[in-house]
Amino acid sequence: MTVASIRTNLLTTMLPWFSDIAMKEIKNKIYKNKIEIFRMKN
Repeated sequence: MTVASIRTNLLTTMLPWFSDIAMKEIKNKIYKNKIEIFRMKN
């Protein structure tokens, strides 16, 4: 196995996992922001 193929394998395995965590984080932030805005209105 060459360094390039190892790097490609790492990318293909890490990317879905990373994007999944990133999506959860983003959703969390958006959710918290919505609650803050909602509180300000009331």
